[in-house]
Amino acid sequence: MSAAKLSPSSSFRRLGRVVLLAVVTVILLICGLTVWTSVHAYRLSLRAADKQTRGYASALKEHAEHTLSEADAVLTNLIAKLPQKSALGDVPQGELGALLRQGLTDSPQIYAAALVNAKGAAVGPLKPGGVRTPLRRQA
Repeated sequence: MSAAKLSPSSSFRRLGRVVLLAVVTVILLICGLTVWTSVHAYRLSLRAADKQTRGYASALKEHAEHTLSEADAVLTNLIAKLPQKSALGDVPQGELGALLRQGLTDSPQIYAAALVNAKGAAVGPLKPGGVRTPLRRQA
């Protein structure tokens, strides 16, 4: 008789253990899936950020190349228009300023430019409006 009474109780325990094992397995699977989804989303965001950074760098490189090319053209035109003098200091400031201002107005990518002498002082306008500012202190 005692064997018959123990039989239903042991089967309920076994069923309880199976249910507990199934619940723990489902919880672990859900946790694993959550971690995998988070890691995957993190990697995707890193790839997107890398792609966006590369795009910004490429655009900056292209803009810098165009700006430097345009600055080169402005300086080449300025040199071609200057009278053949022995030094830049021999050119009257008004004429030099007018030539530089004209080069800046024809060039949309360059906002301001200055010609600098050997002492580090600006000898031409810094902005198209003709503002002159020393680039460093003169001793």
